[in-house]
Amino acid sequence: MLIKKKLKAKSGFTLAETLLAVLILLLVSVIVANGIPVARNVYNNVIVGANAQMLLSTAVTALRNELGTAQEISYTGTDIIYYKSSIGAYSKLSVDASTGIQLLDYVKKEDGTAIPVSGKTGTRTSHNLVSYAAANKNLIVTYDGVSIDNDVITVSNLEVKQEKGTKSTIVKLDNLNIRVVPIAG
Repeated sequence: MLIKKKLKAKSGFTLAETLLAVLILLLVSVIVANGIPVARNVYNNVIVGANAQMLLSTAVTALRNELGTAQEISYTGTDIIYYKSSIGAYSKLSVDASTGIQLLDYVKKEDGTAIPVSGKTGTRTSHNLVSYAAANKNLIVTYDGVSIDNDVITVSNLEVKQEKGTKSTIVKLDNLNIRVVPIAG
């Protein structure tokens, strides 16, 4: 008799209740699925911004190391030419729009021509001031101009740009002042 009562009892979910539960589950799934790409883009932007900040800091340190003890400094536009007594050669910093700040070490011959300094793999051409490994995520470091006043070199608009697309600026330092400390020779 107990079995008959249970079979006749109308407990459970109706079709409308089941469809409503499925509809709510679908809406929640759509909201979550649309939020994942947005969260991924925000995460990627934060990571690129942090990498750009680190790259700018690395570039500032590299410029200070290069120019802090420079001698016989001259400049034209964005090119800085100076003598480094530590290697006994001249160096030239320049900006390439596609690769960033370039460094070339060379020796001047008596006739005024320049010979690039040989590295371990032979004569090298210019290379990035900041290594490619440090400039990840297609980031490059550039600057707009240089000026020298007494013993202070000012590098204008030092910025980290993203190579992809429109080369948008991510971080920027308006002026970097580097005091040159002459080395007693």
